[in-house]
Amino acid sequence: MRYVLTIVAVALVAVMCVALVAPFLIDWSAQRGEIEARLSAITGADVSLTGPVELRVLPTPYLAVGEGLVSAPGPDGAKLSFASARLELALVKLASGQIRFSDIRLDKPVLTLTRGPDGALKLPPIQMAGLHSTGFDRLSVSDGRVKIVGARAGTEISGVEIDAAAPSLDGPARLNGQFSGPDNASVAFRLASEKSGPAGTPLRLSVDAGPSWPAAEFDGALVVPECQRAGRGAGSSPATTTAGSSFPGQITVYDSLGVPHIATITFTETAANTWNYSAALPAADFASGVSTPISGSLAFDSNGNLASITSGGVTTPVGTAAGDTGSIPLAFTGLADGASDLNMNWNLLGSNGSPTINQVSATSAVSASTQNGFAPGQYEGFTIGSDGTVTVTYSKGPAQTVGQLALANVTNVQGLEKLGNGDYATTLASGNASISTSGSAGLGTMQDAALEGSNVNISAEFSDLIIAQRAFEANSKAVTTFDTVTQETINMIH
Repeated sequence: MRYVLTIVAVALVAVMCVALVAPFLIDWSAQRGEIEARLSAITGADVSLTGPVELRVLPTPYLAVGEGLVSAPGPDGAKLSFASARLELALVKLASGQIRFSDIRLDKPVLTLTRGPDGALKLPPIQMAGLHSTGFDRLSVSDGRVKIVGARAGTEISGVEIDAAAPSLDGPARLNGQFSGPDNASVAFRLASEKSGPAGTPLRLSVDAGPSWPAAEFDGALVVPECQRAGRGAGSSPATTTAGSSFPGQITVYDSLGVPHIATITFTETAANTWNYSAALPAADFASGVSTPISGSLAFDSNGNLASITSGGVTTPVGTAAGDTGSIPLAFTGLADGASDLNMNWNLLGSNGSPTINQVSATSAVSASTQNGFAPGQYEGFTIGSDGTVTVTYSKGPAQTVGQLALANVTNVQGLEKLGNGDYATTLASGNASISTSGSAGLGTMQDAALEGSNVNISAEFSDLIIAQRAFEANSKAVTTFDTVTQETINMIH
């Protein structure tokens, strides 16, 4: 046994040596095309590297590149160029299924955005899947610039310096930075965000005062798409593709134990205005190690609107009329973590009853989604509304309504039987209780987190007290006078 362990140890040492030495022997610049293809697949953008390329695995994995350009799809897509970039990966987080960059450095980056005729910036679509498990310990930007081009006069912001950290890309995050303002004066700013929620990502931006401007603070929320369990997805498929073209979209769903799973829905064009869909979880998420996709087809009309779906050989119109459908059921069974079957509804209609998936002549993208599934959260507290509604808040996910307090009234309040501790019971004298919600049927309203003060009319009670005191004094004098008269009468008899 000792010899076997010795051989295993020698093999491990040899592997470590190869991992340490091999990267120095490889000309990574010769692999530029493969690296560009991999980065383009990960980012969903066109990545072009023109400078030297360096890659290491141990002791700290990192990728260092020279000049490069990242371009979003489309002629007006955002572009990011840089003189050099370095990305270091944290191995400890990678072992737990998270992608955490320990250090990201960008030298002389230039971000170019296009402004449309209406003045709105054309931003690239945001892929939200996996943001909760992706983050960075530090992002540093030196000597950066932001250029805004388009129909109107161009704008450029120079001298951008940024130091940021985000344990998770869906929050929280903090950013400190500065840029060149009026008369080349430095404008210092700070940006902080909280964890994303149903109402968006809470943001706070503060700008320090300068020679010609006052300090300013802004509070608000950035609304971004979040993909979660039983979500409604809104997206588009290009109308100018050919049969066989495919587009994958990913969403994060949660099972009954709160464990996240990445669901991939792949759209493949089979004919004009017809696309197949295939929804699947990774094979590792199943106890059997086998993933069975759920598939069907989508048909669009001549205006690019979703017209019908076909599932299990049955075609059903999409809409709100009788016989129409507004969702596609998705069910995944036999999860490896022992959770209950993951049953979801893929909602196809928005709140106005219109389909949220369409086919237009544009780059395929998932543009929005809603949610009702979340990771496990801790109880934080509750509130009671004026109508008696009890709302519970958790550390993750939206607040939930768990019940409603009712109020009661009786014909004769004085006839109630006092049970103690503020409890009363109805009697024949009080009459039966009439129960309803607060604010209705002549009942009052509730006030949360308030201590009831005295409900006594102080002035009236004080007046009554004075009157009672005067009456007591008069009665006392009458008794005293009677006693004196009686005593004098007795003395006269003696």
